[in-house]
Amino acid sequence: MLTDAVGSDLLQERGALPRAQDVGIPAASSDWLFRKAPLYLTEAVGSVTLTVPDDGKQFLLWVPSEAWVGAGAQVDDKRPWVTARLTASGCSDSVVGFFGGLLTLDPQHCFPLTIDQEHMPEQRLMIRGAGGSCP
Repeated sequence: MLTDAVGSDLLQERGALPRAQDVGIPAASSDWLFRKAPLYLTEAVGSVTLTVPDDGKQFLLWVPSEAWVGAGAQVDDKRPWVTARLTASGCSDSVVGFFGGLLTLDPQHCFPLTIDQEHMPEQRLMIRGAGGSCP
């Protein structure tokens, strides 16, 4: 869990990350790696904004679950899903899921992830592209 209401496995460490293009994620070059990390918002969350530095070293990529259809489906690259700042809206009746994760060039690179959840204090976590917290 990132917060009590915004769940993601971004803090769990992963082994080698696949190249984004190898798993159907549109990326600017074959050097980009993809860190899969579904994002879930509980019923208590109105909206949440996730932000990473806009320095070109990492990006957020989450889409509503209906936009990521079936095993092996490719994310629609006509939409601007890749960003340094993403806002996701929850639902008062049920948990809402978003599929996607992080794009990174260096899985060991540490960077801040800011979580701004409606009616909650802003949180800032230092994470790595391949997961885990930074010293």
